Amino acid sequence: MKRNFTNYFAVILFAVLSVFALSCKKEQGDVEQLLKPELAKTIPNEGKDTTTLGKTLDLHPSIAVKKGLTYSWTVNNIVAGTDSVYAFTPSSHGDYSIKFKASNAAGELSVDYQIHVYGKYENGFFIANEGWFGTEPSSVNFYRYDTQTLEEDIYKKENPDKNIGSGGSNLQFATVYKDRLYLVNKVGGPITVTDAYSLKEVGRTVNGQWLAFTGIDDTRGLVTATDGIYPINIQTFAIGTKITGVSGSGGDIFKAGNYVFAIVGTEAVILNIADYTVAKRIAKVRIGFAQTPDGNVWAATSDGYVLKINPQTLEVESTLASYSIPSNSPWRSTSIVASGKENSIFIRSGRNIYKYPHSLYDPFYTIASDRMFYWTIGFDKKKNQIIATTIKGYGQDSKFNDLLFINGTTGNLDKKLSYEHIYFPAMPVFQP
Repeated sequence: MKRNFTNYFAVILFAVLSVFALSCKKEQGDVEQLLKPELAKTIPNEGKDTTTLGKTLDLHPSIAVKKGLTYSWTVNNIVAGTDSVYAFTPSSHGDYSIKFKASNAAGELSVDYQIHVYGKYENGFFIANEGWFGTEPSSVNFYRYDTQTLEEDIYKKENPDKNIGSGGSNLQFATVYKDRLYLVNKVGGPITVTDAYSLKEVGRTVNGQWLAFTGIDDTRGLVTATDGIYPINIQTFAIGTKITGVSGSGGDIFKAGNYVFAIVGTEAVILNIADYTVAKRIAKVRIGFAQTPDGNVWAATSDGYVLKINPQTLEVESTLASYSIPSNSPWRSTSIVASGKENSIFIRSGRNIYKYPHSLYDPFYTIASDRMFYWTIGFDKKKNQIIATTIKGYGQDSKFNDLLFINGTTGNLDKKLSYEHIYFPAMPVFQP
């Protein structure tokens, strides 16, 4: 009996020790698993990213420790999710601060994302089209940077029950000012105004012979017309009484510092923005205006001089060019643009583009012999590229369009995009 009891006790003791050992091993394993969460992979670009309104961006940090974790996501300090993955679908354009946390009893991991959400029509540039007179109305196309594609007739897409302008009016000038796209129609059309990000129309002026627009402040703008310059209330879109002391057919208009520069008739008229009185007139100005990074404003005269105008003192320096300054119909925006990287300007003349001070003699870029410019060149400061539109010719040849992307430093053709339709592209238009 004693021997059997001893054996029985040994079995019981072994079982207890085994359970105790397994328990200790389990507890040791649990301690090992409860490590502070850490990233298994670094976050690309330190969490900085972009997306476009209407798209979903999946955010999923790769974490080395996974067991026992709880998660949280906040968007601009508002709780947005509790999963390891967050599908970010923004409701409006702008900048977003997104914070991710993963935590357990051993510690916490935080990841910050800074996401810029582009408006539907922000990540690229517009092309304002005259339209096919008598057949199709004016239109707006959009070149998208991320897809490198051209989206056609976007105004009509966003406003299916409306047309730009009215009757036989043509879209000849457009610009973005304070998050709105101003589409200026000649020949009895209104100025049509849209949201610059959605292209939804927000208003329009009365019909008139309008030619170009510039914004002044939060409520004021100026518009040139075939008989002078008019003020416009950019909140109500009401046109005011014509500016006194200025007469003649208007053209391009541009604000710099405390002045507004406008082509009227055969001269440049410079107005004080405070009261619209005339501060200076410069004779024979044919094309203008462009502003280089150093602040100087540029124009050119009908007798071949390139003008550099100090926007504070209004002093003018002139340099004679070797090529002819292109004549310009007052209803078309002029082909002089400024670099956003250098203190240089570009002027289109004939089939050539000249860069100053690179050279006033040798062309910076020449288009193909079977193409013609139509109409105004632009400069994309975000990409350091001259943007030019060309067509094959008139009639049915006008449906053959080339969109040229010319390097602003080297003069090389970075890219050419060809497309077919009779648009008569008036000018490229860029987001600020």
